Amino acid sequence: MAAMKWKAAIGLGVAGNFTGHLEQAGEASDFKDLAIVDPRAPKGVFPFYIPGDGSHFLHHYPISSTKIRLGLANENHQIEPEVSLLCDLRYENRCVVDITPREAMAHNDCSIRNNELHPYGIDSAVSSYSYMYDELIAWLIDRLNHQIDEGPLEDISQWLNDAGHPSQALISIGATRYTDFGETTFLDPGDWSVVAVYDGHQWDEDAIREIARSRDASERPGLSLLSQEVV
Repeated sequence: MAAMKWKAAIGLGVAGNFTGHLEQAGEASDFKDLAIVDPRAPKGVFPFYIPGDGSHFLHHYPISSTKIRLGLANENHQIEPEVSLLCDLRYENRCVVDITPREAMAHNDCSIRNNELHPYGIDSAVSSYSYMYDELIAWLIDRLNHQIDEGPLEDISQWLNDAGHPSQALISIGATRYTDFGETTFLDPGDWSVVAVYDGHQWDEDAIREIARSRDASERPGLSLLSQEVV
């Protein structure tokens, strides 16, 4: 997909779709007062990019396939490895009525110190997500239409309206759990981050480690590899 088409897709993330991640990231307390009917359900949807013109910080395109640019020196940043889905959105009467995933890929919200190779997140099966497939799609449609401003959550339908009801969304479906190292270690300039989503029938963890060490991001069947330099 051309870069301009990526910039036309709204960027959305799913919070709390992997058991234990919010607790490790120190974010669980932000959601403690929300009324969640299904204890398995994710906590909500958050926007990370809104296409279109505007001065709000969410209009700044934040995605790179090669670099992570650090902000303030006193901020701590961590890798957040997850699966991201490029989806088509269909509307009726300004409401989302269907979400069709088109592509799945590796996604990372941040990065880690790597002067040597360290496992930062636990190698996790996609089936470990709390909500997936039809259950996740149905939940997303409901949240995009009915989520309200409550606690850390925002009115997503208003953001869709501000974006001119984009035809596509890039949806990161939730970060996985950290290793002990990943939970306590933050990134520095000069580090290198690698996040991989792979077909377990074609690749194993040892093979993925060797590819990570080589920093070779060449396209390979059954593997989505996100390799980023921290600057």
